Amino acid sequence: MMRRIMSCRRAWDLLVVILIVVLVSLLLSYRMGTAVTSSHSSNLGEIKNLKHREVVQDRLGKRHENLAQEESVSPLTKKLIEVEQRLLKSLGQLQRLAVAHGRRSNGVSANKRSLIERDLPSYERALKKQEFLLDVRFNISKTRQKTTDDYKRDSAWMLSLYLNGSSDSYPSSGTLKPGQKVNRIAGIESMLASRSGFCRTMRDLRSITAAETSLSPLCFSLPRENVEFLQYLTNNESNDVRWLFRRANCRIELFNEVDRTTINKLSSTVDVLVEQYVSNPLLVFGKPVSLCAYVLVTSTKPLRAFLHKDSVLHFRYDFTKAFMKIPNRVWSFKQFQQYIAHNFGKPVFNKVLQDLESIIVKALIVSDSLLPTELSGKENFFQLFSFDIIFTSTFRPVILGVDGQPMFETVPGSSAEHQNLSVLDDMLSLLFLEESVATATEKLLRKAGDTVGINDIECHTHQEMCFTDIDLVYILNTKRQSAHKGGFRMIYPNVDGLNYSSLLEQLYSQQMAAWTGPSSVDRHRVITKLMTIAAEFEENSDVSPENLKTDITYAVSIDANDIHCSYDPATMPYMSSLNIYPRISISPTFDRLVTEYYTSVDYDLVLLEVWATAESCLCDARVDDKLGPSRPTNYSLGIEDNKISFHIVDTAHSEPWIINTYTLHIYRKTIYEDSPPFVPSHAHEVCSLVQDCEMNIWPSKPCGLQKTALLDWGQSLRQAASLPLCGNDHSPGHWLVPCRSCDQQKSCNWQVARWQQYTCRHEIMTRLELKRCMMGKKILFVGDSTSRGIMHYLIEQVNGTLLDWDKTHSIKVYNHLNGGATAISFAYYPQFWLPTSKRPSFDHAFEQLFKESVPLRNSHDTVVVVGGVQWLAPSHLSLLRSSLKRLGLEKIRVIVKTLGAGFHQPVDGIKSLSLSDQRKLYRRNMEVISFAENHGMVVVDTFNITIPRYKDFQEGKCACHFHKVKEIRSSQVSRPVAYHIEGPINTLYSEILANRICSHTKS
Repeated sequence: MMRRIMSCRRAWDLLVVILIVVLVSLLLSYRMGTAVTSSHSSNLGEIKNLKHREVVQDRLGKRHENLAQEESVSPLTKKLIEVEQRLLKSLGQLQRLAVAHGRRSNGVSANKRSLIERDLPSYERALKKQEFLLDVRFNISKTRQKTTDDYKRDSAWMLSLYLNGSSDSYPSSGTLKPGQKVNRIAGIESMLASRSGFCRTMRDLRSITAAETSLSPLCFSLPRENVEFLQYLTNNESNDVRWLFRRANCRIELFNEVDRTTINKLSSTVDVLVEQYVSNPLLVFGKPVSLCAYVLVTSTKPLRAFLHKDSVLHFRYDFTKAFMKIPNRVWSFKQFQQYIAHNFGKPVFNKVLQDLESIIVKALIVSDSLLPTELSGKENFFQLFSFDIIFTSTFRPVILGVDGQPMFETVPGSSAEHQNLSVLDDMLSLLFLEESVATATEKLLRKAGDTVGINDIECHTHQEMCFTDIDLVYILNTKRQSAHKGGFRMIYPNVDGLNYSSLLEQLYSQQMAAWTGPSSVDRHRVITKLMTIAAEFEENSDVSPENLKTDITYAVSIDANDIHCSYDPATMPYMSSLNIYPRISISPTFDRLVTEYYTSVDYDLVLLEVWATAESCLCDARVDDKLGPSRPTNYSLGIEDNKISFHIVDTAHSEPWIINTYTLHIYRKTIYEDSPPFVPSHAHEVCSLVQDCEMNIWPSKPCGLQKTALLDWGQSLRQAASLPLCGNDHSPGHWLVPCRSCDQQKSCNWQVARWQQYTCRHEIMTRLELKRCMMGKKILFVGDSTSRGIMHYLIEQVNGTLLDWDKTHSIKVYNHLNGGATAISFAYYPQFWLPTSKRPSFDHAFEQLFKESVPLRNSHDTVVVVGGVQWLAPSHLSLLRSSLKRLGLEKIRVIVKTLGAGFHQPVDGIKSLSLSDQRKLYRRNMEVISFAENHGMVVVDTFNITIPRYKDFQEGKCACHFHKVKEIRSSQVSRPVAYHIEGPINTLYSEILANRICSHTKS
């Protein structure tokens, strides 16, 4: 009986439970149905978010519970599971709702949209793809009262987007729930994304470390920073800097010199940004370019940052058009990569990418170090930036500015929607990942056990750092985001982190950074070690720059509407265009069937930009060499004859095949050709030239032609004749020339111009006198092609003819000159074409020449001439003295040919010197002269002779040769070919050198 009663009671209890469950289910169904019918899409989203939470919680719950229940699970694994479960559980409790804040435009201009109106469509598409609901809140009126739904949403949103460009109403970190994300990092934005803040941050960095001054041009915000700018100008008067003044209306002015009056005038009415002008920007097809690089920061203190692959390269006008973007002239980053790799080689692009990432990371590190400590370990804030970057002609990247709310650019031929979604979709996917990485992180931390300990588990004194829960959250999120980054590439932290250790140490040691304890720099070092270990674990880790793949075809021109190429094989030998800038006429007019062209230019035109295009898509038109550039190329024009070759090469082979060559012959007039004939009886002035105004080496000295006190040319000759003969000491001088007016260079009679030293004169020896002087002498030249030009001149004068000539780059000995009475030898130095580690040292080069020239007498009958265009320094002369002492040749005569003009034109393939560099060269020249005279050496100062006449250089990239070799063929076939050395300036200093050699004989 008792058993029957108990059975009935159990059945009754079970029936009651079933009834309660049914009633609760009906009630829930009724409420959900009512909610759906009353609030349509927003509550549909709540159902979707409810399902989302259930999926997340179920996934995490099962995974973590199974792991936690395993007895073999270590305390470290349990700790990581606990931290990760807490993190992802909070994310699962939020609605997949994005709230966008912004202000509509005022409607005054139909073409001027607010930032939210500009960017909202792109965000809407990306959010929809990521299954977010979007609530847009325009700040039109602040009087509307919040509804119950507003408060409900405000407490459960997942993403808050501020699309005003800047805002004063960001939520603070204390009001945010774990997992909620806000797209603004107020501190970094104020330091980088505002122009004045960016300038100030970069200047602060310069004051801390000189090694990072190249991150960006120096800039100031006027009138706010007038005092700072004036102070800088006062402290750096000698700097050769040009300044760009940018007004708010996009107007730009370029100034070579700036003073207080200029500053006050320009900044009196509007705000002005003044920045140093980057004088040598990289030009692509003759146009300056800038890169818009999309950078995502997902954590601060410690920093975490990513660079997206869909960066955009803009072609721009020059400063005369305010560097405005050229419409429809845009490249993708992959096209830029292909251009660099194609024209300069893949290693160059790898270095470009490495340097690009480096300057972005350094700028972010500086800003991150200045953030307040309250933002340490807060993962609620992120921000997408665009860095505006230009490159110098040597491919050094320079940051011009940072935008905290970038506009998404499109490349012609690509889908605008796809390109915008690419960045935004990758960003949202990366930020809201819900995958567990606790196990993988545990393996990583266990591998780094000697380096890292964990608070509350195991932490030893020998370990570099003990991670807190905040550190573990950072590591977990870094691991999660690095594994699913889409088109983003994590640039910090990464395996190259140690490259930034020095910068961090300097920031904190100088107390520039907001100090967060002694572990701030240590944390950077430890995280870098973890990234290195992670890279070892992952076989398919971040693709290195060396392995980046290119999946586009290089185009001959960036604008397909301008230039077309053909795939018809019959077009392969032909050139479709020949381009010259500045524009000059050529003869005949360009025709693809004609391969020889001629033109002439004035004396003052010393540099041309030239390029050509091949008619065939399968070929390139390359300048001067089959491996030469196929882009716009600077070409220096020596006086008289110049020849530029354009080779049409078939690029289908590992070694390009030249299938046709076009030649452009350019004649550049000499300064004498337009000079009027000199008639001494006509009225004229005697003018002095110390330096050209375009090569102003000595700021304290006048430039250009200056009128002297001499009455006429005859008086100048009589005055010079009265001076004593020059000895072995260095004596400066100037060029003298008669002119109708010193204000008009073209009125000058340059054919009679002469070099005159101030305190003495040089005699031009007759050929007979020179031959007598040189009898019994051995002359050893150690130097470059400029010294070789002097040697060939002397050989021609001593021997009567020059029968043996070549551009030797090694050792050459002439034993049978002057009837066998004179020997001259030459050793080329420095051998710049060799790797640095394999170049012979200066003393080794001299001693090799000595071996080839023995026997030598230890007297003035042995003369060593040493020098070159710009490599000589006092250290070389010191090595020479040591070698002569070791070889027992201390009594021989040493003549030092000093430095000279050259490398002043920005020509491809060689290093060009700025005006500032040329001034440094002068100072080194004076050091060479001082050392030589103090140690009994004779000086021939070619620097002071060539600098005023630097435009008189002969053909050659270096613009440093003042001689050329002319071939002389006799009408008699049996007579050998002879050569003649031409060039009045080379003749001048060669004759001075001959006087120096023979001075003891004449005395």
